[in-house]
Amino acid sequence: MKVLVVRAEMGRVVESRVLEGEFYEVVKKYVSIASSEWDPEVSDFVVVRDDLNVDVEGSLEREVLEYLRSYGSLEESEGALRVRLPVYTISFDNRFVGEDSYVENKVYIIAPYVNEDLRVLFETEAASITTQEAAPEGIRHV
Repeated sequence: MKVLVVRAEMGRVVESRVLEGEFYEVVKKYVSIASSEWDPEVSDFVVVRDDLNVDVEGSLEREVLEYLRSYGSLEESEGALRVRLPVYTISFDNRFVGEDSYVENKVYIIAPYVNEDLRVLFETEAASITTQEAAPEGIRHV
């Protein structure tokens, strides 16, 4: 199966690749890669799984359809498919920048590769996660 791996740092995508492999093995591989870059003295290490419901237009490769069926959620409606995808976010360089402000500097997002439209969606999300919000007036982020 094809697996999408997106890495973003400081508000920009620095890596976006489609790999062949078993989905959960790819997730474990990237957890290991991220943990080797993680500095436990300054950052949390967080792996979050989310099930994302998305509408997909157009036809999908047979292998992708079979995977989505095996995962358990695939509904057809008016020319589009509604699918539920497992999506993992690995955050390994993050910091508190205030009492309740948290910034993620580096993340991986890993999801089954479905099509280029969803690739763009995940790239946008990865860049957004790592974009630091502007600080209130008089406060500088370092």
